[in-house]
This record gives sequence, C-alpha cells and structure tokens, in this order.
Amino acid sequence: MSAASGTVIERDGAVYRVRTPEGELRAVLRGRIKRGVGKVVVGDIVEVEPEAGGELYGITSVGPRRTLLERRVPEGRGTRPVAANIDEVFVVTATRGPAPIPQLIDRLLVVAEANGIPAAVILNKTDLEPADALARRYRAAGYEVHATSVKTGEGIDALRDALV
Repeated sequence: MSAASGTVIERDGAVYRVRTPEGELRAVLRGRIKRGVGKVVVGDIVEVEPEAGGELYGITSVGPRRTLLERRVPEGRGTRPVAANIDEVFVVTATRGPAPIPQLIDRLLVVAEANGIPAAVILNKTDLEPADALARRYRAAGYEVHATSVKTGEGIDALRDALV
C-alpha cells in the first residue's frame, strides 16, 4: 500500500493502529509530528506513508479535528487530549456487580459537557438491579439514559438505534 489516509483506532506505546479503506495498519510518528508539534490521539484522521522495511507506516500529518475530548491533568496544570472527532460520549456502568459510582458518572459527564460533546448514560445489568433512581437522576439532569441487560437483551435494540 502507498500513502493513505485513515483513522487512529488505538495507541500502544509508540505504535498506532490506523484503519484505512484498504485495512488496518501499524504506524509510528514521523517528522515534525514526532518532535511534538501535536499529540496524536484515537479518532484523529491521519496521513500515513510506508516506512523503509515495509512493516510499519509513518504518520506524516494530522487532519483538522471536529471535536476534542480533553481532561485536566493532575494539580490543574493544563489539559491532556484523550480522543478526537467524537460525536457523543456514552458513560457505561453496571447497576450491580460492581455497584455504580454516581460521582464517577458525574465526573465523566462533566468532562463531556466541558468539551461541548453530547453525552448519554448506559445502565447495564438491569436484570440484576433496575436502578430506577439512578435513571431518574440522570434523566432529570437532561441526559438520555439507556437501561440495558446484555443477558436478557432488554434495551439493546434501542441502544443500537442510538449508536447509529
């Protein structure tokens, strides 16, 4: 494969997995991108070119981002990009086994809101615990809530429709 454009779908150390129309490939940062001009994150649209030796590709440029999900670094010293070009954030939690942690759900929803990205809540394992109070809490705050059970199939079709 020659030069191509693709979407970063995973980072493992210094190696990125990039999905292109021709398939997935492994790539590393190259040129000014490697020297820290910008951080490449999951969701970025990148240009890649084959590296000498043929096993890896080099990421040569990063396209403009529609959205960027960032989180604050410890002690409030700026932000760190987490993912790019996100349409919506889905916060997923079990209703039991393990028990949901509302403060963590709140924190993740605040991160999405602070970045201007719509968010929804998925409450799974409703066959074990309905979590009606938790669903009411987030619906009252204006969030879409999907109550699901992978085991029974409850709510899965509606969630699938929401993901399209």
